[in-house]
Amino acid sequence: MSGSSIRCRWSRLGVLVALVTASAGCSRQGAFYIIPEHSDLGIIDNDARLATAEFEIVNGLNRPVEIKHIYPSCNRAAVDLRQNPIPPRSSTVLSVTVNLSQQAGRQETSVLLVTDSAGFPQKRLSLAALVPASGVYQRQVDIGVFHPGDAIDSETPSTSFSRGLVELVREVNDESSVGVDLVPQAGDETRLVVTGTAPQVRGEFLRQVSLRESFPDEPALGEGVIELQLLGTVVPRWDVEPELYGGFVSLSEDRGRFQLQIKNNAARTTRRTIAPRGVRIVLQEDWLSLEDYNLTSEGVELVFQIQEQHLEELGAQKATMEFVVDYAEGLTETYSTTVFAHIEP
Repeated sequence: MSGSSIRCRWSRLGVLVALVTASAGCSRQGAFYIIPEHSDLGIIDNDARLATAEFEIVNGLNRPVEIKHIYPSCNRAAVDLRQNPIPPRSSTVLSVTVNLSQQAGRQETSVLLVTDSAGFPQKRLSLAALVPASGVYQRQVDIGVFHPGDAIDSETPSTSFSRGLVELVREVNDESSVGVDLVPQAGDETRLVVTGTAPQVRGEFLRQVSLRESFPDEPALGEGVIELQLLGTVVPRWDVEPELYGGFVSLSEDRGRFQLQIKNNAARTTRRTIAPRGVRIVLQEDWLSLEDYNLTSEGVELVFQIQEQHLEELGAQKATMEFVVDYAEGLTETYSTTVFAHIEP
């Protein structure tokens, strides 16, 4: 075969390649498209659990195209469009960042673009990522407000704690009065059920729960632990301040009598309220006595009487008092306080 024949064949092949290339390029002219339409980021294992993908938006039209609206499929996604409108036969970059700090397993997010182009009014792109279970996630679940000794029967809404297999890590020496169970729901969701008894100590209380998660369908993700904090609040049934003030008591007008009101905390909790049967007052000073009380759904009104032999002791007086409440179910609560009054002529 002669050299001229070889050159001829290479020449014809070059023309063919050029024609194919030109044909491929022409197919994109007069179009509006995204490269890529789907981005698979693989395993996301950075500390911030942020997944970021960039998409090139190409305007092959002969006029500008404006992106009117951008709609991510979830509120965890943030978008950044570098140029808008997009000039004719030009392109720009759309960056999509998804916060996956509270997620695990395979996560997918889509973004819908709405344009002013009649020929291409909408375009959709998507990205996917695998979030491993190797990290430790700190989450806090508010289980409610309780009175001391109230029964706890709290349930979290049906929640996807993860997209994998979740099991409760049982604590061998757990002496807490708050128990936790996982109840599977439809799909990949789980409901956390909390039962037990509210502690007698007032204020916030915590219950630590560990969940082990694994991904049988995604073995590359391994296993990990989700640490949950169950936060509850215990409030007293009665607003008994450390000091109760009877104010100024006039002997000529009040005849040594004054009133104090103590409110209950029934509105502070949605739990069942135990109705009180009665109130007892224990005074440690003999100048003051309880004459009467009126118990209502809002609290109790106490009527005190200064003892006659002490009516001549003018000025500020104080008495240590215990406020004792008896309930129908055998429960008794005791609150300590100090009563102050100022006796005037």
